[in-house]
Amino acid sequence: EEDTPLEDGDNSNDGRSNDIADMEDMAGPRTATNGLTVAVSNKRKRDSGEDRVGQSQEDLELTQSWREILGPPPPLGNTKEEKLKWLDYHKRKWKLQAKQRDARKRQDKRRRLDDGETSGAVIRSRPATGLGGFLRKTARSMMDMPWQIVQIMETAAPGQFKLWALIGSDLHGIRLNVPRIFYVNQRVPKEDSEGGVWRKANRTLPRSNPVYNLYEYSVPEETYRSNPVYNLYEYSVPEETYREHMNEITADLSAPEVEGVYETQVPLTFRALVRLGCIAMVNRQYARYLRDRDMDNFDLEHLEFKTVAQVGTYLPPGCMRHVFLYHNMSNQKAMFGVFFPMAGRAAVFVLDTVRSNQMPNLSAILQAECNARLAKGTEEDLLPLSEHQFEVKCETDAQKIYKAIQRMLRAYKDEKRGPTLMAVQSPHSLQHLVTAMPGLDDFPLVEMHATEPENLFGVLDWQRQVSRRMLQHYVYMETRLQHLTELAAYFHVPVGNLPQDTSLFGADLFFARHLQKHNHLLWCSPNERPDLGGKEADDNRLVTEFEDVTSVELNNPGCYHTVCVELEISNLAVNTILQ
Repeated sequence: EEDTPLEDGDNSNDGRSNDIADMEDMAGPRTATNGLTVAVSNKRKRDSGEDRVGQSQEDLELTQSWREILGPPPPLGNTKEEKLKWLDYHKRKWKLQAKQRDARKRQDKRRRLDDGETSGAVIRSRPATGLGGFLRKTARSMMDMPWQIVQIMETAAPGQFKLWALIGSDLHGIRLNVPRIFYVNQRVPKEDSEGGVWRKANRTLPRSNPVYNLYEYSVPEETYRSNPVYNLYEYSVPEETYREHMNEITADLSAPEVEGVYETQVPLTFRALVRLGCIAMVNRQYARYLRDRDMDNFDLEHLEFKTVAQVGTYLPPGCMRHVFLYHNMSNQKAMFGVFFPMAGRAAVFVLDTVRSNQMPNLSAILQAECNARLAKGTEEDLLPLSEHQFEVKCETDAQKIYKAIQRMLRAYKDEKRGPTLMAVQSPHSLQHLVTAMPGLDDFPLVEMHATEPENLFGVLDWQRQVSRRMLQHYVYMETRLQHLTELAAYFHVPVGNLPQDTSLFGADLFFARHLQKHNHLLWCSPNERPDLGGKEADDNRLVTEFEDVTSVELNNPGCYHTVCVELEISNLAVNTILQ
């Protein structure tokens, strides 16, 4: 039996009725009166010119400021018409500002969704892998997590510092830009209230020098200029620009209308320590603008101070590894020691005019010192391993020792053992050591201040005496670091910036923060004279301290609860003495 082809509309194979509509016709096509299907075409309407003009006008309102759109505000005036005009202008200004705020909120919401952040809903995405995901994760942690600052160290570039911060479990070396900020108190006001590098400020001057415009008023310019008031302006200039144009700035500030220039002697390191403390975070206001920028470069204004109580603790035990660098010298004799406590190894370098190795058994001395500390009640966790592998070398050239130490530090860094700080004990400053050994710049440095006996190198067996002293400091290193960390948390200062006299430095730091909190200017300076705006020599209270004719006689020196002063007074009235 031959198969016959099916005709159109024949559904005899499945036995269904042939009145079922085709799938393509189920949407309900239009049909004409004669039953034929009519093709329908929809033409997209072209936007009218008015819509395009309205859209461009709306975009213009969202990108420009209200002053550029509405023009200068009218004066308040005294008549009813002037007041109504003033009120109508500000209503339009407030409406425009509300519209711009809503637009910014929508843009921020879209940006957060693009970054994978959500406010309430859950957005599932594949885990970030590869180098791009790692960089995004690192950038987000730097923006959202607190920075436990280990050290703020000055670099060779003016105004640029290297900030070592522990963020989460990673150690970051970040470049910090600190501007030179100084204040000018002048009698003649400026025409504008804000300029490119200066803005109006209200502060209390040192020694209560008068500043009359403590409040901001909207008064006519003629009335404002006619009042003999002093105006205080704040200048924020990059340190490099300040040094380059220092003579020009000094000439401008020497004008007769300038009453004084303040805070020109404040060290930049001290300003950064007062501003940041030991724990800081990226300011939320700048975080959204910094997400697409270089994460290794921040300005001082981008970071804000956080207390230890807000974070919980500062550099808890075990968060960082330690390396100990010991250096002691006298004339042409010196001894260097590099200790790696976690690895149980150390290298000792002896510098002398001749290569003479008279070193004792360092392992036996280390074992004896550890046992002595345990007998005194020191916890075992604060002591290094009693067994170390020592490598001793004798050299006559200090440069060879510097290169050998840098090779050891470079090899340790290549091992990637985690965040590490270096405890340094040396008679030289940290800047001098970094200049001699640039490899030290790859680690945050914590200076261990100690006073050594003067006759260590004056005996025949000086190598034995100095090595024993070195191992004593090494055994006591963890205890000293713990004490310094507690001091740093109390003073709110990085542990790598603690000086030798911590009490005096902490008092200056607390006083400076207290003054800034109460809107005072600082008068600190690196010398014995305070910064009084250029009038230090005119202050009689300072002159009397340096007069040679002034003699003070101490009858009975000592410490007393009260003070007794013997005065010789002549040519005064009796009632003056009684009062």
